[in-house]
Amino acid sequence: MFCMLPVFWAMRTLQKIQENTLALLGHDKIKVSRKMIKKEYYLALINIYSNRLTRRHYQRIRSQFANIQLAPVAS
Repeated sequence: MFCMLPVFWAMRTLQKIQENTLALLGHDKIKVSRKMIKKEYYLALINIYSNRLTRRHYQRIRSQFANIQLAPVAS
């Protein structure tokens, strides 16, 4: 459980960054709410004994990310 929590919290942080990328340029702090931290903790307690449920939760978070199209790098 303690290995999966940082992964899910990091994914939630990346979601916040994706929602507001300009916050990285300024002095704004990007924080995940305590409510979300608690939610992830309780979901981890429920999913701890099931790889399938853990995988499903990971995929659910991942699917919430917007599809970002990166410009090709010029060489």
